Amino acid sequence: KSILEKISGQKYVSDISVTFTDITNPTFAYRVILDHIRGAVFLIGDGVLPGNKDQMYFVRRLIRRAVRYARNLGIENNFTKEVGAAFIEYYKGAYQNLTEKRDLILEELDKEETKFRKTLEGGIKEFEKILSRNGGKTLSAEDSFNLLQTYGFPIEVTTELAKEKNIDVDLEGFKKLKEEHASASRTASAGMFKGGLSDTEEVTTALHSATHIMLAGMRKVLGDSVHQAGSNITAERLRFDITFDRKIEDAEIKAIEDYVNTSIQNGFKTSIEEMPKTRAKEEGVEGSFWEKYPEVVKVYTMKNENTGEIYSRELCGGPHVQTSDAYLKSKTFKIAKQESVSAGVRRVKGVLE
Repeated sequence: KSILEKISGQKYVSDISVTFTDITNPTFAYRVILDHIRGAVFLIGDGVLPGNKDQMYFVRRLIRRAVRYARNLGIENNFTKEVGAAFIEYYKGAYQNLTEKRDLILEELDKEETKFRKTLEGGIKEFEKILSRNGGKTLSAEDSFNLLQTYGFPIEVTTELAKEKNIDVDLEGFKKLKEEHASASRTASAGMFKGGLSDTEEVTTALHSATHIMLAGMRKVLGDSVHQAGSNITAERLRFDITFDRKIEDAEIKAIEDYVNTSIQNGFKTSIEEMPKTRAKEEGVEGSFWEKYPEVVKVYTMKNENTGEIYSRELCGGPHVQTSDAYLKSKTFKIAKQESVSAGVRRVKGVLE
């Protein structure tokens, strides 16, 4: 508690009248943060790391909810590692595994917090734009789903933010949209890869953005007949199928890699625009599987704000990194492998090293 007081600059006030419904009360934020980080410390110490499945997702939710409520206390920098270290020190006499796993626990806390802070800030900005735009008392299913799909913003966080402002969320409509999207994704992936992005984590999202720039580079180097024929992106690599009927030469691969890496190093910002599908086609927006998209589509543009150069302009459903930030600029994109998968279709594997 004293550590959190020092970090936040706010004194903890013991108040037994504060309940789980008082979510804007600083005392409630203190309790959430401390209880959640303590739980995460013990679970990671027992070998359950943050992730997307089962117990791993529970640990992730504990850490992310703590980070979310830290914002209510004005905490803008990473803090979970420091609070976690205090818990380990306090309990080390009774729980030896906490001392043995100390480095792992603190590393996982800090890593998960860093990932979520980027998602949190981007999602909150969009959340506030939505409220400013509609001024209503209900957050629509479409807005909630867009926060998840485009910004990787969990519905649980959306619901809590809405509750703080006495706004209802159309959860039933959200669930329906999510189910419809999952069904459409399964249909679109038939005969190609199973799914697109494996998750919306930082590395996977960065590779997704790099994939768009790579396709634009391929079209410059190999010709406008090149289009996407399928994709699968994980945190480790991207796999991407293109319409192309021969082996890509070494010099061509280097030119494509150079296009991606130069675009990242020069810097870009990602903007999203909704427009009628007919207009997108007329303006030459790149896209595949046009028939799978609704009549109003999202166009993602990656553009150098200083020079105005557009690196990629393509149909997509997101999510993407908002800028070529320090993480991306610390990496080098490389096409590690290519192969033929069928007549007129070639597959490449790309990585960020």
